[in-house]
Amino acid sequence: MVQRLNVTHDAHWIKEGCPNAGRLAGFNNKGVSNNQSAADQIVTPIVGYNYTFTAGQAYSPSSYTDRHACNGYSSNMGSTFQLPNGNQIICIATSGKVYEINSAGTQLWSKTFTGSCPQAQKYSKCYIDNAAPAIPTWLSGLGLSDICYYLSMVLKREHHFRSKPHRLILNYPGVITSRTI
Repeated sequence: MVQRLNVTHDAHWIKEGCPNAGRLAGFNNKGVSNNQSAADQIVTPIVGYNYTFTAGQAYSPSSYTDRHACNGYSSNMGSTFQLPNGNQIICIATSGKVYEINSAGTQLWSKTFTGSCPQAQKYSKCYIDNAAPAIPTWLSGLGLSDICYYLSMVLKREHHFRSKPHRLILNYPGVITSRTI
């Protein structure tokens, strides 16, 4: 049996809005050989959100769908990041090399950092230039245990009763106010 995925890092689903959305992508440290890594993409056999598997058989597919043979090797770590325009950011972690390729595999730019660089992503100017969201307002009378308790109730949709009065109401505009119930 041929091993296709050999020390894979940064396994992730390609997000919606990018070409090949829904594929499984990862940085395959020993993808091409013991001294050349690869950025692999795999179309998995899924139906809706369920992975299909036949008992007694190997998981499928038996090979990658798309492969970029990296410009180097990383013995551990590394990442691949898909962009909406079809380009990819490749990070060869242990050598500190980061570069971008287009959909044809042509390298557009590269940067080598001193030391290792475990992962690299590209953020849009809009993401960087926008103001941070408002910090929720905390009003008096709230203890950390009250906040944790009520958040767990909201997240789990469970209701428990304790002997002491509970104080916390979460309002949708991001403001946390308190009152005794």
